[in-house]
Amino acid sequence: METLTARETHWRYYPPDDKGRVMLLLTTGGVLIKGPWGAGEGLLAWCPMPKRTIEIEDALRAAK
Repeated sequence: METLTARETHWRYYPPDDKGRVMLLLTTGGVLIKGPWGAGEGLLAWCPMPKRTIEIEDALRAAK
């Protein structure tokens, strides 16, 4: 099983190129949220969404 830890999350402290896509966002209060950057109000940093491995997910579903 693969997990993403806080130490593996590389925050970007500048506005993203595509402000409308869904990403992980860090608020100025230190809370992690998921959504678009929008105007960036109240946001400190962003990180791309983790990538899914569909093949593993399919295998896990089939094993049930």
